Amino acid sequence: MKKLLALFSIFFFLLVINSVKADVINEIWTANTNGTSKRSFTTADTVYAAGNITSANTQIALCIVNATTTWTNGTRINDTTGGCKLATTNGTGYFLQTLWVNPFVGSYDLIADANNDRLYETDIDYVWNTTTTGFVVAAVTKPALTVASGPNTPSSHSCSAANLTDCSSNVMMQIKLTADSYDDINITSISISSNGTGDDKNSISHVRLIEDVNNTGKFAVGENIYASTKFLNDNGVLTLNFIGGYKINASSSVYFKIVYDFANGSAGDTYSLRVESVSAIGMNTSYYPTVTGLPLSSSVKTMASATTTSTTTTAAATTTVAANATTTTAMPMTNILGDYMWIIILVGAVAVAAVVLLLVTRTRRKQPAKVKKEEELSAEDLLGEVR
Repeated sequence: MKKLLALFSIFFFLLVINSVKADVINEIWTANTNGTSKRSFTTADTVYAAGNITSANTQIALCIVNATTTWTNGTRINDTTGGCKLATTNGTGYFLQTLWVNPFVGSYDLIADANNDRLYETDIDYVWNTTTTGFVVAAVTKPALTVASGPNTPSSHSCSAANLTDCSSNVMMQIKLTADSYDDINITSISISSNGTGDDKNSISHVRLIEDVNNTGKFAVGENIYASTKFLNDNGVLTLNFIGGYKINASSSVYFKIVYDFANGSAGDTYSLRVESVSAIGMNTSYYPTVTGLPLSSSVKTMASATTTSTTTTAAATTTVAANATTTTAMPMTNILGDYMWIIILVGAVAVAAVVLLLVTRTRRKQPAKVKKEEELSAEDLLGEVR
């Protein structure tokens, strides 16, 4: 009796275990981002997996293998994506898990490895699909975006550290963005990094992204400013965001300028930048474009010392200037007045003397005739004076 009871207990235990194992996974399928069943993908898509399992809050492994119709118990699971993904069911036993971003071309099966042992076990694991291909991935042509220096991007240049007005609205580089014929492209951001010996955080007051409608490579008032910000760190990274995006029509190019405004700087400081990445998406296909031409570096800007005026001495063609000859330079007006003030004074004195002489001459002309001396007076003259 005891033996029969023991055999019955073992039989019942095995029956229960097998029943539990058989009911662990009910169904799985490949899906889109909403969990809706999907079996055809492109290389620009993302493959998801969804399923229903009897056990809530249970973790399983999801693996993708090359499609086959010869699944047998104990077959080793060799994932082709670089590693199986773990998924955990919710309170009702449902799960939705991202499996593969930008998958490769091919035909595949999806396996739920219930005990995560990388062996297919017919009584607990589930294959999508054992009788036909689980899902397929086809090649897709993605839009392409080319990033290049614009034809009017400035070469290496300098501005005066003593005159920051010279350093305002300074175009650091012109960027040319070109969309291929596959799709219109919506640009959402451009990321740049700063380089050089200057302090990008404290010396640069503004970094602006400006549309170069006329393709001049020069700053102009009234152009569209799509981003205005500043570096938070020296030699830092900055993202210039397009609010609402910027559309580039298929088979066309647009131009942008990256402009620096300087708050301060020291002679000898250098500044440059590099375009690291461009974020964009195809407007009709919703595919992320293939971006080429990055990274892209600007020219170098150098802070120069205060501007000095150089003087050039011109000699006649037949004149030979000796090695020790003295070069004459034009002097400022203040120096001319100081050095030749005595000439001005002398000319003034001569003019005054001439005026005095003229007045004296006129006075003499108005005086009466010469008066006779007393001893020369006659009696008649004396009587005339008495009268």
